[in-house]
Amino acid sequence: MYKFLLFLIISSGFYLGCHHNKQVRLIQTDQITMVPTLTDNLIALHKRKFVWMENKNVDSLNILLHDDVQYVHSNGWKESKSDVIHNISTEKLTYHKVQVLESNAKIIDNTGIVIGKGIFQVALSDKPIEITLLYTEVYSISAKGIFLISRLACKV
Repeated sequence: MYKFLLFLIISSGFYLGCHHNKQVRLIQTDQITMVPTLTDNLIALHKRKFVWMENKNVDSLNILLHDDVQYVHSNGWKESKSDVIHNISTEKLTYHKVQVLESNAKIIDNTGIVIGKGIFQVALSDKPIEITLLYTEVYSISAKGIFLISRLACKV
């Protein structure tokens, strides 16, 4: 028996299915649409997060970030949810471009783990920085949605 949960992530425009190793069928008015795996959707959501950061879409980030998120940068700087939202809104930290070079996701129970590598073009207090980072993101997956609960980055 196939059971699955569907999550609609506001502003992302895609659905997330719970079977992470198999494609899930979603029946829609006289047709069958194949929904990508939860693992594929988690990778897409994690990449979409960077677009939201580049576009300063704090409404979408506010939904994605867990209230207790710990966002740790490669220099050891830690941000809370309110810090991330505030620093992007005020342009203390500006994401100009994030190029994801590689990313892999794994789902364990109700936890999604993304390990990625990317080139980050940012500005911290108007000082431009380009840095290649390896990062780990941990997501909580529940009936309420998918939320980023932890992120840690290190310089490559």
